Amino acid sequence: MLERHAGKTLADIHERRGDLPAALTMFKIYLEASELLGDDRSAMALAYYQNLYETQDKERQIQILNQQNELLTLSRALSEKQRQNLQLSLIIGLLLIVALIGWLVSVNMQRHRFRNLAQRDGLTGIANRSHFNQAVDKMVKDAFANGDDLGLILMDLDNFKAINDSYGHGAGDWVLKNVAEICRHKIRKNDLFGRIGGEEFALCLPGAGLEESLRVAEICRKAIKAMDTSALGHSFEVSGSFGVAIRHPHEAKLEPIFTRADNCLYDAKHAGRDQVRYEGDHL
Repeated sequence: MLERHAGKTLADIHERRGDLPAALTMFKIYLEASELLGDDRSAMALAYYQNLYETQDKERQIQILNQQNELLTLSRALSEKQRQNLQLSLIIGLLLIVALIGWLVSVNMQRHRFRNLAQRDGLTGIANRSHFNQAVDKMVKDAFANGDDLGLILMDLDNFKAINDSYGHGAGDWVLKNVAEICRHKIRKNDLFGRIGGEEFALCLPGAGLEESLRVAEICRKAIKAMDTSALGHSFEVSGSFGVAIRHPHEAKLEPIFTRADNCLYDAKHAGRDQVRYEGDHL
């Protein structure tokens, strides 16, 4: 009797707690103990518990499926958000790289522009005195180390002060720019051309001996002589005097070569201008 009532009580407790499988088991124990398992009323009660159990089981399965769907939806949303964040990160990274490259290009362009400004004559665009001297000094050292020839030409425009006085400094600037432009197209690709004073120019010819240096100097002299000044509204003659020197085998510095070329230029001036003189004239 005690076992039968205990089974029924436990079945009721499990039912109230919502544990229908346990309630169903306890109820079966109660029926077996009461020998009522075949009774109609007992069968209905048992069916009731089974129905509750099956209903609860289905509800639990549905709840589990709903939770799984929610997790799947959340996971998909999270994956989509991560994908969007990754795309955004890639776009931001790409933009940063593009901006960095643009900044580096701009810096290099500015650096190149400032270097050109520091090395170029503002009026003619050719090398200024400082850059010319530094570059040619290195050329002389390289020629000495390799045993190569090197020619140096100095040029001074004749009566340039008279041009400024007669036609104005604008005309003088025009002459300087055009002389530089004319000579720049007559020299070789690897030659260095510079303006080293008001109307003074210099030309370094790596690998050139006396004959080649004289040839280039004469070409420039004739080109300057043929300059047409009619664009200024005035017709006047422009000419230049040239001094040429070459590197001697023992020379590793620019200074002695420059001195000899300058002496030759002085001789050309005092010999009547508009001519080329070279160091062999002193022998």
